[in-house]
Amino acid sequence: MIGLCFEAETTCSSCGKPLPINALVENIICTQCMHKNTFTVNEWKDLLESMFKEGPNYNENDGTPSTVMGARNYSIMYGRQNPKFLDTRKYIDAAEIIKYTTIGKIVNPETNMEHSIRPLPENFKEACPNVTHLLCEDFTQLPFYNGASQVLDQVPQGNIIPFKCPNCGGSMQIDGSERLLKCQFCSTESFIPDEVWQKLHPVKTKQRFYFWFDENKSTFDWDSDLWDMATDADGILYLSVEPIWGSNGDLCVVALKPDLTVKWKRDNLKFKTTTSGGEAKLGLTANGELMVWSGDRNTMLLLSTIDGLEIKRIGKKFEGTDKQENTLMDFAQCRYIAGDIDGNYFALINRERKDSDSDAYCEFMVIDKDAYLHKPWGLDETQSKGFFGSLKKAFSGMSEAPYFEKIKDKVYQCREYDVKISVGLDGSYYLLSYYHMAKYDRSGKQIYLKEATKGYIKHKLVGDKEGNAYYIFAPDGTDKSVLMKVSADGTNTSVLINSVLDGGALCKEDMVALSANGIIYCAGYGGRIRIFNMDGKLQYASPKSLEEEKEMIKKSEDMKD
Repeated sequence: MIGLCFEAETTCSSCGKPLPINALVENIICTQCMHKNTFTVNEWKDLLESMFKEGPNYNENDGTPSTVMGARNYSIMYGRQNPKFLDTRKYIDAAEIIKYTTIGKIVNPETNMEHSIRPLPENFKEACPNVTHLLCEDFTQLPFYNGASQVLDQVPQGNIIPFKCPNCGGSMQIDGSERLLKCQFCSTESFIPDEVWQKLHPVKTKQRFYFWFDENKSTFDWDSDLWDMATDADGILYLSVEPIWGSNGDLCVVALKPDLTVKWKRDNLKFKTTTSGGEAKLGLTANGELMVWSGDRNTMLLLSTIDGLEIKRIGKKFEGTDKQENTLMDFAQCRYIAGDIDGNYFALINRERKDSDSDAYCEFMVIDKDAYLHKPWGLDETQSKGFFGSLKKAFSGMSEAPYFEKIKDKVYQCREYDVKISVGLDGSYYLLSYYHMAKYDRSGKQIYLKEATKGYIKHKLVGDKEGNAYYIFAPDGTDKSVLMKVSADGTNTSVLINSVLDGGALCKEDMVALSANGIIYCAGYGGRIRIFNMDGKLQYASPKSLEEEKEMIKKSEDMKD
């Protein structure tokens, strides 16, 4: 649970004087002219929408001022702050929040002053998703408070006014010490009306109050670019998101449960990237660690998939000047990397080497858990002594490196720099270079080398336990995204999920992740995400994705007209 704080002020719709909004209520009496100002649930929803979307991503005690223009103009401040007693500014014990809910007030043990606390009213459930309680609202603006606040609504000495019993008309004198009155003539109990109550307890300034928010029940939303995603055997989805609200420019990595509620979120990883090619990528190790790597960083970050805490960083900068001979991995050289099922990593590395034609090439390499490099497929050379050993070393790596479309068994070198790598659930290796794709078994034998024509492949290939591969395909000249499936031997390629423009269920999502428990995630920028089962049946689409779908279909229909 976390606290979201809120302060707001508008003007009275009758007299135009400042009107503090110090409680989540539908009616507030102006203490200047006694006019009842009404705020509908929908108006509150509009006021609070940004706070619920952005506030949970802030660091503690960070906030944002805002001005909302409309039928009314509002001056607002919202942020993330666990509830504090308003008189001493000290945090309220979280365990006490539930304890005092039924009482309606919580007492500051240092000052004995009372602060309001109540469950979220039923009529505000939709406007305040995942909020359980409200704290530190102004007692004078709450409709059914029957006690006295010692914090903000102390009754001035001698402030006594006449009041007629609504039942018998008997005249009574009230001082505002109690909201519930008992007539001395007919014994009828009645509440002091809002107009009279707030006249006895005038509100002078706006004050902060709190929403007790369950962040673990909220689905994660983002307005920025999605840099990468991965999923584990339990269907936990990991997202690498462009720096977002309140992150101080740092990377945001979030783990989502299959229902897309937040398992954990980290935006203070000290893993900033600076270039357009430095977007942080993700992967999973055989040990259940989340890999975070970038072409801007010399080390790879390993996070716990349980709580997102940093386990360690591997790799380091070059200590010498000879990049040809250094064997400790500098991850800034890494063009792409995937966690392998044997606990190592399979990667494409650029060590600035050139072949016999003086053409630059990259190398497919194995990186061990300590970040040392090895050749793949058992190609590591053993140390040889004498003249022939020296001769072998002198000429190693000097053959002509092939382009991707010419790679063979036990591929080791390639002239292409943009090759995306993934390891399927069965341990197969998948390589993708724009519209060319290749699959290898664990011995390095090439299973197939295929070309996707009349379009290009987005993101990367992902493989299931049976050896089938999946990728999102963008047909030339269209805004469509299509999820394709390739059979294990590569002989059959078919459409699994068609575009919404062709009666399917895929919109403009451009990344795909496949879980061992049969969940296919397709996602993209700005909160767009769709979830499918292995048959391609849609299970869920986010509001942003559905909104985009409507726009695409409408645009297509308008063009036909």
